Formats: sequence, structure tokens, C-alpha cells
Amino acid sequence: MKHAHYFSVAALAAALAATLAAQRPEPPGPPSLPDGAGKAVVQRVCGSTCHGVEIVAGKGYTRDNWAAVVNGMVSRGAKASPDELGEIVEYLAANLPPRTGAAGAGGAGFIGAGPDDAHIVDMAAAELGQHIYVAECVTCHGKLARGGDGPPEQQGPDLVRSKVVLKDRYGSMIGAFLKAGHPTQSSQPSASITGDDLINLAHFLHLKVNETLRSGPYSSPIDVLTGDVKAGKEYFNGAGGCTGCHSATGDLKDIGERYDPVTLQQKFLFPKTLGFRRGSGPVTQPKPVTVDVTAAGKPSPAS
Repeated sequence: MKHAHYFSVAALAAALAATLAAQRPEPPGPPSLPDGAGKAVVQRVCGSTCHGVEIVAGKGYTRDNWAAVVNGMVSRGAKASPDELGEIVEYLAANLPPRTGAAGAGGAGFIGAGPDDAHIVDMAAAELGQHIYVAECVTCHGKLARGGDGPPEQQGPDLVRSKVVLKDRYGSMIGAFLKAGHPTQSSQPSASITGDDLINLAHFLHLKVNETLRSGPYSSPIDVLTGDVKAGKEYFNGAGGCTGCHSATGDLKDIGERYDPVTLQQKFLFPKTLGFRRGSGPVTQPKPVTVDVTAAGKPSPAS
């Protein structure tokens, strides 16, 4: 009887384990596009040329915002006819509308913060937005939108670090801010900046944000080649005394091809700093120079 009892318990445990395994949910797969008119065009244009459709599925934008996203994709190289682009926008707007809590429904962004919700800058729209910015904002916020440096009444905040701009998606937050009232250079009500003007201004401000990122133009060192080559040569061969240790045809031959200008400048100012060669790894530092010094009247040298 004891053996039968043990077998019954074992069988029950095995059956329970099998039941739990069967009830365990399968891991979710990548999101897919809902069925609807235009789905095939979206899959062909968006899903095969730039990225997978899972990048689009799961988002929720308004029609205007989807139009801005599609325009951004075109500026990045997406190929489609005007009719196909219109079909894509209509499909996305109809099947992937804003989610609950998204912009336009009381939230801070379309689908919340995160890399998947990044504002995609349309360069053509940003250029139009720059005209609006110059006409209404530049005096107080500066040409780079990094804040004004004029008299106190024109020292507007840094818009690149503004939470309103950073949380904004295609005018969702900027529009609400301007609607509440804000001084403008033309003295027109800020609430009048709406529609395409608002979206274009948002594109321009997000462009200024992007330019400060690691991949932006301001992440690269400025051009330091601003001197006079002839004057530098004269100084090298004359008052600078450089030829006492170096030679333009000897140890310094082709040095401009081995190091970029910034690294060369740094090596002049801070000889022990680590630099990088052009197209290769870190610059190896030379070993310390040792000399033998023989004191007067001493038969053996001291190192």
C-alpha cells in the first residue's frame, strides 16, 4: 500500500506539472500591423526598405503626427509615390491612433518617454520652423536656442534643455505652452502659432536638441587650423628654436598625416596626454628619456 501511495503522489505531481506547463503563456512575439486598407503598402515601403514593421506597430499618433513621421522618413531616403505616401498616412492614422494618455488625450507624449517615441525631425519643416523662430523667439532664446545673453528682459531660458521641448512630440507640448500665453517678438499672441507653423517650429527646436547629441555637429572639435602657415614656418625655423630638436624633414616628416589637428594641438600644449592617430588606435607614449651624468672629478657616471 505504501508503494501504491508513493506512485499515486508521483503521478499526481507529474500531472500537476504538465498542467502548469500547458497553462504557461507563450512569450509574446514581435508586434504586427493590424489589418486594414493600405497595410500592404506600409509593409512594402516601410517594412522592407528602412526597418521592420514592428517599429511602427505599437505606436499611436494623430494623423498630422503620422504625416510628419512619414515626411521624416522620406527625407531619410524612403521611396514611394505621393499616392502611396498618402495611403500610408491614412492607414497609420486609422489603425494606429493616439493611445489613452497620449498627447491630445491629456498625456505628456504620444506613447510615453523613451527611444521608441523620439521626435523624428523633418529637415524641410525645420527650415520653415527656423523662420518662425527667428521672427518670434531668437531675441530672447538665442540663435542656437541655448538661451539669450542680452539685457535681463531678453535672457530667455535654454530651450535645448527645456522639459517642455524634450517631452514635446510634433508640437504636443509646445502648442499647449504657447496657447497659455508667452511673449513674442512681433507682439502677436503666442496662441496664434498653430497648425503647420507649430509643427514646423517643433521640428526646428528638436533639430537644435539633436545637434547637441553625441552624433550632432557640435560633438566634433572646432577647426583649429586658423593660423598663418608662413608665419608658423618662420617661427619654427627662427625665434621658436624648434629646429634645435626637431626637423620638418626628419622626426616631424608627414606628422600632419599621422595626427589630426586637434591631437597635434593637444600634444603641443599637453605632451603627456593621450591622443589618437588618424584611422588607428591610441597614440603610444614614448619611453622616458634617460641620460648619463658624470659629475666633475668623478670617475664613474650616475644614471
